[in-house]
Amino acid sequence: MSDVEFTFSGDATSLSDALQQIKQELTKTKEAVSTLTSKFANMYFTVQGAVMAIKTAYSAISNIPAQAARLEDLTTVFAQLQGDAVQAGKLVKDLWQDAANGAVPLEELVAAAKPLATVFGDSASIRDWTNRFADIAAGSGMAADALAKVYSRAMSLGKVDSRAIDGLAKQGIPVYKHLAAVMNTSTEAVQKLAKEGSISADAYSAALRRMTDEGGEYYRVSSQLSNTAAGSWGTLIENINRAAAAIGQPINEAFTPVLQSLAASLEKALPDIQAFATSLIDGLSGVGSIISPIVSALADLVDMLGGAKLVVASVAAGMLMLSANNL
Repeated sequence: MSDVEFTFSGDATSLSDALQQIKQELTKTKEAVSTLTSKFANMYFTVQGAVMAIKTAYSAISNIPAQAARLEDLTTVFAQLQGDAVQAGKLVKDLWQDAANGAVPLEELVAAAKPLATVFGDSASIRDWTNRFADIAAGSGMAADALAKVYSRAMSLGKVDSRAIDGLAKQGIPVYKHLAAVMNTSTEAVQKLAKEGSISADAYSAALRRMTDEGGEYYRVSSQLSNTAAGSWGTLIENINRAAAAIGQPINEAFTPVLQSLAASLEKALPDIQAFATSLIDGLSGVGSIISPIVSALADLVDMLGGAKLVVASVAAGMLMLSANNL
């Protein structure tokens, strides 16, 4: 395509002055935005680099801090329930050991231990009953936490609901048989008393003990299942996780202050970031006022040459782009 040459005649002084003003304003805006952008970029990439370094370190040893955080979270939950962080930490570690040597995973043991913490004040009792419910769960298929919830409700009310007992019986748990044994009566009589709501929490507790003590149907079922091929694999995984948690605790203790410091630094830098955004918007909004002089000057010139004002805006925009490119 051949070059197209425009020749303007007339007084273009006002247009020339307008273009010079535009170049000056664009130069100021460009310098201001450049300074702010540089400042923000330096701060952003410094923080981003620190964050990426931490993420890289975490990725390399991902399971270690994750298991330590898992232990810390569970300890925090039980510290709230028991009011003693040291006792809670020991309980969680003991439950984790039980999970590693049993067929019921840690999360289910923890879910069972939570309602029990509202019944018992000491960790030994919480752990004992959690393991009893884990044995029943492993042998019956009923969730350990569901069993613990029924038990804790019975303990708080002083009696057990007939629907709760029926629910256990429907799962194949011989609860009526053991209640009859501890109450020294027949199963028919127990069923009648259950419908009347006359089964005491103590009798219910004794029946559960009887089926999980030595000689009972669910005595150490969970630990026995852990000796199978699938159980042995689960034991290996949980022991690896426990080892990772032990290593990860000091690592997390070292990383936590760094993360907190980064968060604080970002919060402190927010005013600068907001100032950058405001200045950028102000600079861009000033472009509109820059266009006005050239539009006016071009309009006057085109009128002098007998042209039409319909093309004034397009010509002005082209001039503005040309000026900007020549800065």
